[in-house]
Amino acid sequence: MLFASADALLAAAEEYCAGERIFPVNGGASAQLTLRTFRYYRSLGLVDAPGPEGYGERHYLQLIAIRILQAMGQPLRRIQVLLQGRSLEELRRVRSDGLRDLKRHAPARSPRWVSNAEQWSAVPIDDEWLIISRSGRSLSPELREQFRSLLRTQVPTP
Repeated sequence: MLFASADALLAAAEEYCAGERIFPVNGGASAQLTLRTFRYYRSLGLVDAPGPEGYGERHYLQLIAIRILQAMGQPLRRIQVLLQGRSLEELRRVRSDGLRDLKRHAPARSPRWVSNAEQWSAVPIDDEWLIISRSGRSLSPELREQFRSLLRTQVPTP
């Protein structure tokens, strides 16, 4: 498997991910694989430099592994650690096992649940719990206290 250019590699990886419904769940990750994103991944060491013949299966699998891990909610820093030094066979296993896990745990996932109009905010309830709002809303102090009280009575402490 050889690709004549980075554009051809990206198109193939994008087609595979779209066909398998692999989409990043983090709104900070690019919805599509672009040349700019690819260059950024290369600068982070997530994707190897091209070989003498260009881009091959290893590069393709690296992109797919990145997308699978993003679909699982992993940040790029964690992805760097998880993929560093992986062999071709290990990357194949990331693709097969990751795809299986994604299908098992989130069969109805859709990339459309995040919109550009959303203004996410996190409201701390206590040292452990957060309430997340897609519209950027906050909670009144009274409502935060109601959540704290509910959590104290419903969730056992470890």
